Amino acid sequence: MTILSVGTTLPELAVSITAARRALASLAVGNILGSCIFNALVVCGAASLAGGVEVPAAIRTFALPFVAAASLLFYLLTQDKRVSRWEGLLFLVLFFLFMTKMTGVG
Repeated sequence: MTILSVGTTLPELAVSITAARRALASLAVGNILGSCIFNALVVCGAASLAGGVEVPAAIRTFALPFVAAASLLFYLLTQDKRVSRWEGLLFLVLFFLFMTKMTGVG
């Protein structure tokens, strides 16, 4: 599954980097968000068609609220149409904390 996700994400990353270099930030952000949302919904939908999908408690109680809060924070911080260095650093730290909690490391 990881190889599949990397394979579908790399072309999107290349397009987003090219768009960012050409100062087309809205295209870069839209491309990444659209790709991630589409991949998540299609994978979950296809899996549910193939059989039942069991959602672990850690996802329902931690991951979904965390992602919802991070999405709201991202929306609020990008009202000025820019992501500053400290905002980017904040999201990197949040990502690190999220991955640490979800993997059980630390």
